[in-house]
Formats: sequence, structure tokens, C-alpha cells
Amino acid sequence: CARSQTISVYNETDEEVLMQLHAEPASQKKMNSEKLKMVQQLLTKYATIEISKDGKVLYQGTADGNFTGEGQSMKENISLGKFKAGERKKLVVKLSLSPQMDNKYEKLLAKVTLSMPVHIHLHFHHKAK
Repeated sequence: CARSQTISVYNETDEEVLMQLHAEPASQKKMNSEKLKMVQQLLTKYATIEISKDGKVLYQGTADGNFTGEGQSMKENISLGKFKAGERKKLVVKLSLSPQMDNKYEKLLAKVTLSMPVHIHLHFHHKAK
């Protein structure tokens, strides 16, 4: 099972900027320790995320940003490239769930925050596919 979303990123400043993205742990809905353990398993074992721009994959790995595993991680910033003044680019974010995932995760809601650490005013337009 997979879902994709296209996100437009727009530089409204008069200057060229380097855009970056990283993942941060998100507060999960109040739940007991067993459910929190299931969320962690879901994000690190069964859910993967792929972020691409212009057909080039910028990140492909676990949905938690790969904080504890080996390989590419979004714990540190990944570059989205330079954006000229007024330039708009599209990112495609694809979330996939492993077919090996057990039905016990079916109604579980797990969250991850993707952040863009920039110190300029940006306008984000999210458009679901």
C-alpha cells in the first residue's frame, strides 16, 4: 500500500536560498507504553518514505527519518537545492507500508514531523494527488 503527495515549495524572497529538510520526532497521541512501542515499530520497520525532486530521490528510508538505523538519515538536514528568488519547485513524498505489516497496526496513528530549517518567509502550498 502506498500514497503519494506533491508539495510545492516557493521562495517568496528577493534572494536565492538553500532549502533543507529534516525529520523530527513528533508527539504521539496519548497512548499506553504498548501502543507507543507499536508506533515505533511501525515507523522503523513497516513504513517507508521517499522524497524526490525532479525525478531525483533525495531520501528513501524508514518513515521515522532513520534516526537509529544505518544508511541515509533525515536526522540531519538533506538539501533540496538552491531556490532562486520567486522560484517554485515540487517535491513528491511517497509513503509506503510493507505487505508484511500485521493487521494489529491497522488503526494505529503514527506521526513524524518534516521541518525546513530556514530563516526566511516562505509560502507552502500542499496539494494532494
